[in-house]
Amino acid sequence: PALAIRVDHMFRRQTEIADALQASLLPQHLPEMPGVELAARYLAATEGIEIGADFYDAYRTPAGWGLSVGDVCGKGEEAAAVTAAARHAIRVIAHGCSDPAEVLTGANEILLAEELSGGFVTASIAHLSWRDGALHAVLGSAGHPSAAVIRSDGRVQMAGGGGLPLGLLADFE
Repeated sequence: PALAIRVDHMFRRQTEIADALQASLLPQHLPEMPGVELAARYLAATEGIEIGADFYDAYRTPAGWGLSVGDVCGKGEEAAAVTAAARHAIRVIAHGCSDPAEVLTGANEILLAEELSGGFVTASIAHLSWRDGALHAVLGSAGHPSAAVIRSDGRVQMAGGGGLPLGLLADFE
């Protein structure tokens, strides 16, 4: 019985550590965007001590706001390191640049330079800005599934996706 209690305690502690690390990879709060309601909920595909490698973020850009969502191939600590690098690279580059293609290209360069062994990254990002009373979105994709655009009348339109994942090739488009 003492061994079972000890194993249970160790498993709970590892799960708490994994949960804390996962929480550090996601934004603590979403920014206020005039005329936009943001909501997010992260649900891990698995339970237990494995650290997920998914990320999302919302942040200011020079001419509006940015949104990003992505996934890293793999699980565990190495994938978590790549997740953190990708999320923060996108956020930092977007702080000075509103063009999703430039942001993804810069993030790719950073991931390649760091030579992280946790896997490649798929990501979709958007730049949002208000112009002439309408919200405009410019999308960029690096191998992540297409974004769904839900129109005010309820229609759903799938945006074009594609692109190469980040962290694989220097000749990135």
